[in-house]
Amino acid sequence: MNEIIPARMEVRLPGQNLPPPAAEHQESAFAVINDRLRGRLKYAITLGILLGVALSYAGYTYAPVKYASSGQIHVASSGSAILRETPDTAFLPRYEGYRRTHELYVISLGVRDRALRNPKVAALPFSQREDAIKVIKDNLKTSSEYNSELITVTYEADDPQESVIVINAILEAYDEIHGGKGGTDFRDERMQQLTKLRDTKLEQRDGVRQQLQEIINNSEYGATNLDQVLQAKLLRIETIKYELESLDLALAGLPASSVVGDTEIAIEDELLEPTILELEILDPELAILNQEYEDLLVRISQLTKHYSARHPNFKRANRELEMLEEKILSREDSAKARWFELGGILPSVQEGGNLNDLTPNQLRDRRNAVKRVLDKNQQDVRAMNMEQGSINEIQNQLTDIETRLGDINDTIDLLRNEENAQFSGRIMVKGRGVEPRFPSKDRRKPMALVGFFGGFGLSCALFFMLGSIDRRTYSASQLINNSSRYRCLGVLPYLGANSHDSDLAETAAQCVHQIRNRIEALRDPNTSSMLVVTSPYQGDGKTSLAMALGWSYAASGYRTLMMDCDFLGRNLTGQMGLAGHSGVKEALRDRRLDDQIVDLPVPNLSALVAGADAGFGPESIRRDDFAALCVELRLRFDIIITDTGPFIGSVELLPVTAAADGVVFSVRRGRSRSRLEECLQDLDTINVPCLGVVLNCADKADCNRYVSKSTISMRHMAEEEAAANGHGKPKVQPVHNVLVKAMERTAKSRN
Repeated sequence: MNEIIPARMEVRLPGQNLPPPAAEHQESAFAVINDRLRGRLKYAITLGILLGVALSYAGYTYAPVKYASSGQIHVASSGSAILRETPDTAFLPRYEGYRRTHELYVISLGVRDRALRNPKVAALPFSQREDAIKVIKDNLKTSSEYNSELITVTYEADDPQESVIVINAILEAYDEIHGGKGGTDFRDERMQQLTKLRDTKLEQRDGVRQQLQEIINNSEYGATNLDQVLQAKLLRIETIKYELESLDLALAGLPASSVVGDTEIAIEDELLEPTILELEILDPELAILNQEYEDLLVRISQLTKHYSARHPNFKRANRELEMLEEKILSREDSAKARWFELGGILPSVQEGGNLNDLTPNQLRDRRNAVKRVLDKNQQDVRAMNMEQGSINEIQNQLTDIETRLGDINDTIDLLRNEENAQFSGRIMVKGRGVEPRFPSKDRRKPMALVGFFGGFGLSCALFFMLGSIDRRTYSASQLINNSSRYRCLGVLPYLGANSHDSDLAETAAQCVHQIRNRIEALRDPNTSSMLVVTSPYQGDGKTSLAMALGWSYAASGYRTLMMDCDFLGRNLTGQMGLAGHSGVKEALRDRRLDDQIVDLPVPNLSALVAGADAGFGPESIRRDDFAALCVELRLRFDIIITDTGPFIGSVELLPVTAAADGVVFSVRRGRSRSRLEECLQDLDTINVPCLGVVLNCADKADCNRYVSKSTISMRHMAEEEAAANGHGKPKVQPVHNVLVKAMERTAKSRN
């Protein structure tokens, strides 16, 4: 036998020319959902139907059903004026705001509180709750249309009787608090109020008249108008003041202000402005006007205590004050002009003779007497002003009472004439609530549909989450639509329990050939290649796949070698019945090939079993020795199919895989793909490509995807025709028989 080529020789591995996997692609949402639910869809549908029915029943049972009862309130914008237009019948300039205000009145706290005290409402169950006021507010609605005088009030409740009871209680409470402006009851009540008010005003008028009469009776003048008396008094006071002024000047030794005898008083070259007293002496009427001005100011100050600035009496007094001010200014200007004409000398109007004839003592006595007379007259004027002010105040009160009595009498006459009128007020409840026959809101059917689809969606969501956590493989589409780091080469059906199903067995054979053709499309056909068949887990059917690929390559004319490098499991060795034959262990131990290769009774197919040396374990494999062995084998065979242990956990796998041209993974249906990702990461470290993944024990749907049934039928017809013509069965054992036997042995060993 030839010696193994030394490991130090550089060997070019044809598998390094394999094309790289396709670029990664973004999965669609449908592909992601299909991937997560694959293999769990029937469970998701079953649970979804159960949850959907349960939630649908719950939604229909507990969905809110509301009954609404409505009433209307008429808010009139204007009324009918019978005698004359009054505030009760005039058009409202801001009617929309007025109507909106009454909408707020309907849902106000006072109305709801009074409605809650209604005996019928108090008997309802919800009225015992602490938040009963809020319950009414949440279910009470008001609405009105533009240019409409109607306010629609609606109350919704779970019970139709409750809705009509509450809405009528709300309307009654509103009518009692804010309405009541329509109908005979209101007219009678208004008439009683006005009559009572008129009687009160009559009593007040009589009392004021009596008070005025008492003032007149107690007065020494016996009149209500003291203006003439006051004017006479004021003229007298001005004369006395002038005389007192003259006496003061004479006593002070000042020059006389008038011509005394034949002597003329000298005056200053430059005249000064006259004083108020000098002006009043020149014009006695000015003194009267000044006194009237002061009296009018007193009267205005009294009016401010009883009336506003808009009152007619107050306005009238202000107009009089303005006119009096103009009159005083005019007379002051005239008096000043006369002052300057006289050269500052006052005319003599003294009483009792010439002051020059009196002695100083007589002047003093006369001054004291004049002063007492002046004080008495001023005191009389003040008393008269106070008396006149009281009289004016009482007369103003009497005028107001008379005006109010006139308005009351006019309103009473208006009500008496409106008994046959259609309009009696602005607010009127036009429609009461009635018991609804049909629900206003019925959410039972929509909630039932929501519950059913929600339950179904919840079930799918749960299984989607489960599929995201547990990434098991149930179909080839999950391998195709998943990450493009590996390819799905094909599928293999499970034949352990269906070994007598000829169609399924033929499908399995066609699937193996499809896998072999896909591998051939990836490798260089002009060089020999070594393929490693492994799996992420134990029991994924890698040995069955290795044997089936070996038979398929041999049947297609390739010099094929099946090599068992699973030193612990040795499934390939056991299934070929070569348990005691020397093999890979001995070749690596002796670093040479002798008679370890066994030719199988099938053309182009040989086997190199694991070996019988118990002292040579997986830890004894050296990468360079194994690489040299593979170079020798490539010289003899076109295809070398190598069976190994599970990728993760097998000691011998990495040195074996490092010498290979590519790796094929076998993943059993139902296995997680998470470990497959770990295997690919380990492959990256040794720079060996992954040719693809084969889904083992796939269901019929996946198998039919890769195999045409018409092809199988035509094959059966050709075999039957060949048998009928005496040609017999093919000399080469069908691949499906090998696969069936391998799977049967795998199932037995697993059991």
